[in-house]
Amino acid sequence: MNSRKIKKNIKKTIDNTQEYIGEGIAFTVNMVLSDPTGISGTVAKTVYGKSIQALADKIDPCQLTEWEKKRVENCMVSSIERIAERINNGDELRKDDFFKEKPNGKTDAEEVFESIVVASQRESQEMKQIFYGNMLANIGFVDYLDADEFNFLLKVFEKLTYRQCLILAVFYMNYIQKVNNIATVFKGYNPIQGENIKSKQWIFYQEILDLYQKSLLFDGKILFNITQLIPSDIYTYGLGEQIVLLAGLDKIIENKNLTTKHLEDFKTILEIVADNKYANIFIKNNSIFIEDKRSFK
Repeated sequence: MNSRKIKKNIKKTIDNTQEYIGEGIAFTVNMVLSDPTGISGTVAKTVYGKSIQALADKIDPCQLTEWEKKRVENCMVSSIERIAERINNGDELRKDDFFKEKPNGKTDAEEVFESIVVASQRESQEMKQIFYGNMLANIGFVDYLDADEFNFLLKVFEKLTYRQCLILAVFYMNYIQKVNNIATVFKGYNPIQGENIKSKQWIFYQEILDLYQKSLLFDGKILFNITQLIPSDIYTYGLGEQIVLLAGLDKIIENKNLTTKHLEDFKTILEIVADNKYANIFIKNNSIFIEDKRSFK
């Protein structure tokens, strides 16, 4: 079953629960996990689904504002949607001790899930919300991060702006192109010195430098200020790459699990760092395309 049908069925289940919104987050999550189509029901039978439901049962909606409640619901529901897709695609849950109960009665999964949900509750940038849902869904399928390592990654992610998340995704594309020996379409010069840029773009390049200073972006040389930034030389790697993969930022280009607004914002950033002599960037059929004009010569 394709992802569009999964999304449609889960959305229908959510819509049907709106009249019972006063019942709380646990009720909404339970309704989604009990989806009569059997799609989300598959998740409910796994230790993954049971852990999410257990967390939902412990959340007291009376302690949350309406905005916070909606954020938590969106995070948990979107994660169930993503988990259903991954299981449907044949992906297997991690096989380490992540879901096993510890002497204190909790599992690493429960602690990590709680950290993600609490972070989503505090997140004021609505466009970042779906990234927390993706993290909640993806962490149970990877075993290269233990609970302590992930919680550090989460704290780093919380401090990023929405636009910085998209910047990581943009330069992750540059990394993939380098790995596959594909010529980059990004500017091979410093935009600050080479162009008469708008004043607001100074902030944009400062955000890039901030990511570099956090070791989320890399360059072959040491950078001290934004006048040294050359987009074609910058790439997402290390902790930055792990954030991209866990938050689903690598799926933006085909608009998977994201909104049209995410795609449009991503296109805007691409247009800033790409060299318009080489790149033709456009959106078509809810996906973003980058044509290298050099290939047509």
